[in-house]
Amino acid sequence: MENLEPLIFSGAVGAIAGFLVGYAIKKLAKIVAIFLGIILLVILFLASQGIIYINLKSLENMLLQTSTALNWIITAASKISDTGKLVFGTGFLGGTALGFKKG
Repeated sequence: MENLEPLIFSGAVGAIAGFLVGYAIKKLAKIVAIFLGIILLVILFLASQGIIYINLKSLENMLLQTSTALNWIITAASKISDTGKLVFGTGFLGGTALGFKKG
């Protein structure tokens, strides 16, 4: 039983931290989505009126850089299990999913 207590504590801390992170991410994502939607509508309207020009090649490069950053985050998250923090990581991911669902 003594050997299980640190694992249970680690999993519980991970789950609580994950819940808080997931909840905050969802709330923040909603706010960001609204602002990005408004900005996108304004930009598309201005482009349709010929007021501005959208460089699609530059936009494509920017989106590729964002994809590279997301791949780096996923790689870093996968290293959690490599360093022996599997219990914390599992609790964190489960808590994040629950927090994201409840947010």
